[in-house]
Amino acid sequence: MDTFKSAAELIRNKKPVNPVFCLRKENVISNTKQIVNAFDGQVAYSVKCNPHTDLLEAILLGGAQAWDASSLDEIKLVRSLSAQRPIQYMNPVKAPEHIAEAYHDFGVREFSVDQQAEINK
Repeated sequence: MDTFKSAAELIRNKKPVNPVFCLRKENVISNTKQIVNAFDGQVAYSVKCNPHTDLLEAILLGGAQAWDASSLDEIKLVRSLSAQRPIQYMNPVKAPEHIAEAYHDFGVREFSVDQQAEINK
């Protein structure tokens, strides 16, 4: 992975045509630690915001205690990175098969619902 002092330096050197992913890993770790230390509750990262593996690993290093996942693919991804961190399945409409797989295969125990039909699933 290339390293640059700034986004401007990356642009000058690489002249990218397509979007590029830039990560200040130490900043992510530091900011996550600040949030974890300032908040009395459980800090969960919403994977849908940015599911890039390097970012998720930095968030883990910062001490986030849980994952907020909105799809089975997101659940699979974060479980591959952290076997023990709780996963909250926060999509209010889920296929029964996805609920079963999340529960039985990936240890998900927290689910969001917004209507009785979802509870019945």
